[in-house]
Amino acid sequence: MEVVWRLIWIVCVYGMLNQQPVYAHTPVDEEPVTQHQQLVISDTGSQSRIDSLNIVYKPQPWEALGGYLLIIAGIIFLVFIVVLLWNTSLRREVSRRRRTEIALRESEQSLLQSQRIAAIGSWQLSVTDRVMSCSDEMHQILGVAPEALDNCYKQFLDTIHEDDRLRVENYFYTTVQYQNDLDCQFRIMGADGGIRYVKCQGKVSAETVHGTLQDITDRHLSDLFFQGFARQVTGNHGTDYFIALAGLLAETFNVAYVMVGVINQSDPGRVDSLCLIAKGKVVKDFYYQMADTPCQKVLENHVCFYARELRLRFPDVAVLQQMEADSYAGIPMFNSEGKCNGLIVMLDQKPMLHEQATLSILQVAASRASSELQELEAERQLKLTSLVFENTQEGIIIADAAGCIIRVNRAFSEMSGFTEADVLERRPEFLYSRAHHDHHFVFHLRQVLNKKGRWQGELWNQRKDGSVFPALQSIERISDSGGKVQHYISVFTDITEKKADEEKIQYLAHFDAITGLPNRVLFNDRLHKAIQRARRFKRQVGLMFLDLDRFKYINDTLGHPVGDMLLERVGMRLQKSIRQLDTVARLGGDEFVVIVEDLDKVDTLNLLAEKIMQTLSQPVQLESHRVSVHSSIGMSLFPMHGDNAEQLVKHADMAMYHAKESGRNQAVLYVPELSVRTYESYSLERSLRHAIDTTQLRLHYQPQVRLSDGRLATVEALVRWQKDDGYLVEPDQFIPQAEENGLIIPLGKWVLQQACRQMKCWLDQGLNIRVAVNISGLQIINGNWLGTVKEVLEETGLPACNLELEITESYVIQHIDQVAEVLAKLRALGIRISIDDFGTGYSSLSYLKLLPVDALKIDRSFLQDVPNSHSDGKIIAAIIAMAAQLGLDVVAEGVENAAQLSFLSQRDCDLVQGYLIASPQSVSELDEWLVRHYRHESTTVRRSLVE
Repeated sequence: MEVVWRLIWIVCVYGMLNQQPVYAHTPVDEEPVTQHQQLVISDTGSQSRIDSLNIVYKPQPWEALGGYLLIIAGIIFLVFIVVLLWNTSLRREVSRRRRTEIALRESEQSLLQSQRIAAIGSWQLSVTDRVMSCSDEMHQILGVAPEALDNCYKQFLDTIHEDDRLRVENYFYTTVQYQNDLDCQFRIMGADGGIRYVKCQGKVSAETVHGTLQDITDRHLSDLFFQGFARQVTGNHGTDYFIALAGLLAETFNVAYVMVGVINQSDPGRVDSLCLIAKGKVVKDFYYQMADTPCQKVLENHVCFYARELRLRFPDVAVLQQMEADSYAGIPMFNSEGKCNGLIVMLDQKPMLHEQATLSILQVAASRASSELQELEAERQLKLTSLVFENTQEGIIIADAAGCIIRVNRAFSEMSGFTEADVLERRPEFLYSRAHHDHHFVFHLRQVLNKKGRWQGELWNQRKDGSVFPALQSIERISDSGGKVQHYISVFTDITEKKADEEKIQYLAHFDAITGLPNRVLFNDRLHKAIQRARRFKRQVGLMFLDLDRFKYINDTLGHPVGDMLLERVGMRLQKSIRQLDTVARLGGDEFVVIVEDLDKVDTLNLLAEKIMQTLSQPVQLESHRVSVHSSIGMSLFPMHGDNAEQLVKHADMAMYHAKESGRNQAVLYVPELSVRTYESYSLERSLRHAIDTTQLRLHYQPQVRLSDGRLATVEALVRWQKDDGYLVEPDQFIPQAEENGLIIPLGKWVLQQACRQMKCWLDQGLNIRVAVNISGLQIINGNWLGTVKEVLEETGLPACNLELEITESYVIQHIDQVAEVLAKLRALGIRISIDDFGTGYSSLSYLKLLPVDALKIDRSFLQDVPNSHSDGKIIAAIIAMAAQLGLDVVAEGVENAAQLSFLSQRDCDLVQGYLIASPQSVSELDEWLVRHYRHESTTVRRSLVE
């Protein structure tokens, strides 16, 4: 404004100066100088002069008016300028004040926002009238409505925890009285019942106190937890650690339940507690299924916090209902691999506040608990490693980078005899046996180890007592990430027993375990070498193939241990019977072979065979049994009977079987004709296999009639083999062959099927009789005969009572235990059992008491000379009488004349069978026989018996 007033003054002066002055000389009445009169002013020295002219100004009227107008215009212009400048200044001032006001409001909002963030409220208290005003943030901290607290100091005091109220009131009074700064901490009770920790600060100014109130609950709980952790938890380990941690959490947050749990490894749906604090008490061995519980969400890597109404959220969780839990906080724990393996949970029966502080502290607790779990797992692994190290059966040596031993395990000390103190700081090479490993070996071992980082092989180590033992040993080089050697680890196993086992296996691979003789492998090797030497030196090699006669009978009756003793004695006798350069070997079972080298003539081989048979025939005492054994020997010669080992063995085997067929206990030299017979046997076997698969086999049936009434009781099924060319092969030609090569099992099943099927047809036609089928002993032992019979009966629909099975007496005696069991099961089905060829056995007849038998079939050899042979007649009479006492039927087969029939009738024989009655016939022939002769024959039989 000062500039404006200066401008106005300048304008006025300027207006005044613009008026035309008039100058005149004295006197006044002279004519004035005209306007164009020149006024000369000269300055000389320091003063001015004016020539002697007196100038008098006489303004004109129009000139005066113009001057005033100019002044007025200047003033108006200046006023306009002043107003304009004042208005601009005013607007600027208003704008400045508005910006200042906005900045103040923004600053106030920022302050309020900062207070809210920092949980700081402001207040003002009038000391004289106890009127208190509070900010909105302070209302929130105290948990009361603004209208309930303003201007009411007493209500503010009522929000303070009753245990802190008197202390805070006294502190306020003292601070105001002595004009001190206010700084204190106390607890307040919210309307929800929660406790908060606050810090109150302020300054006293005259009669007014200005202050702030800050919520420090989170910081206080954090300080409380960490102080308690250092005091209560640190220093504990294992279970004590988790108990202390759970107890600290329960104490810090004043909650009813705290659990630290892990997932069960075998049942991932179950949580097992490491520690559970329940209302101040430790609960052991607590576990629960977490399905549909808040813990399930926690284990899915979620942090869960339910401040209230927990049971309403999970109404189906029984454990929450039992705990009466209203609030929940849970956080997962993770292992070193980042996988969730457990959780920490807090539950309370009242609402749970301070979510941020709770979860932050739980996060710290979960991290510490996870670290403790990892440490426990590391300790467990370390302990397990230590246990493995100490308890492993392998010796372990650990050496440093320089190769000096720093540790050994217990197995090392047990195997070597050296204690750990004996070997520390020594190099492992001192253990190597000098008798087995020289310095070249050690040098090579180091080279391999330095190049490949690993060596493995067999070593001979030396014990402390000087003895040595073989070891399978490996040495590993352990390096760090930079390739620098850290340690050497050597693991070894005492393989003394393994070496012995290998030698034993090697022995068993070439020698027989029972006799100690060379086995088939070593025999073949020696036979090949003997042939090579004979071929080189133009000599002969003899081969004897021995088979003990009736050895199976001895083995079955006296037992396998006795049989093994007999084989051992036979081997010893054979070795004593031959020369030192010859070889005796056992091929298996009761088969032995003898390689006779450097033969000059065949007689030498025959003489040796005689010597062997004579030696073996001497009685042998086996425990309490004295037995005699004979042998059948087959012989072949190189190069006469074969150019290689295989041919010699085959031809000697053929000769041995020929010796058996010729009566046993003899030696037979191979001749080419034996090969022809063997080929015929093989051809027969092949043809029989073909016959079973085709329709070349058929059954014939021979009737058995009852002597008492002449009626037909049974028909015996007899197999016949008719080749495609019409040639009929007798049973005694192919049945033994079938038993020898095992074809008897499928053959016997075929016979049983055909016989039962035909018997069912006759039964359906009204002919109620039985069909008798012969069975071989091999069918009982080697085949599931019981199952086969059941299957056939079910398949054909034949009742079991219409089937009779015949088994030879000789086989029954040799295998009575096995046969008795099977026969009992067959008879239990309702099948009739009979003994065929009765009287040809070698044992006591007392075995009949042990067998479930229904009938005895007298062998035809006893009936051939009856009634002329009194001895055969007495045997038959004795058999019939004995059978009657035992309640058994007697069948006499081979009845060919009326005299034999009369003899049997007089001695009350039950059934007869033979050509006198009927020959074996086909089904059609038997049907005709039944039509033509059934009744008439029965009458004839009865009439002939009466006569």
